[in-house]
Amino acid sequence: MTGRVLSEEQIEELREAFGLFDKDHDGHITLQELRSMMKLFNRPCTAEEAREIMAEVDKNNDGVIDFREFVELMSPVMTPNRSDDSDLKAAFDFFDKDHDGDITTRELKAVLQSLHLKLTDSEIEEMIAEADTDHNGTVSFEEFKSVMCKRKK
Repeated sequence: MTGRVLSEEQIEELREAFGLFDKDHDGHITLQELRSMMKLFNRPCTAEEAREIMAEVDKNNDGVIDFREFVELMSPVMTPNRSDDSDLKAAFDFFDKDHDGDITTRELKAVLQSLHLKLTDSEIEEMIAEADTDHNGTVSFEEFKSVMCKRKK
């Protein structure tokens, strides 16, 4: 595991995310499931690129990503380092589908639907409003970063 410390809540969030990507619920993310996951994160990859990612993430060389390896992969996103925003930026870009620098209610709703998370429009609007400190109706990268840094505490 990394030197990053995750809260029980963050571990549970990762467990839920792992379950979404582990389509056949066998406790492992296969090469095909990894490719689907990368596509969801707006980072489609070729079979060869997926094999390279798998080789890097699959620490025990069993050909699949187990939950421990998934936590290792995702912990930088869950515990952002203020000196390196690249992981946070990648997460932000996942939601900012049109790459205009703001996450809209429509974009958040589309991502949540693609993850099969069923929230009402008012719940989605509430999520945006909570992060939208300048009250312009969208979430900027700085607002997103602020929310994510608060969540790690």
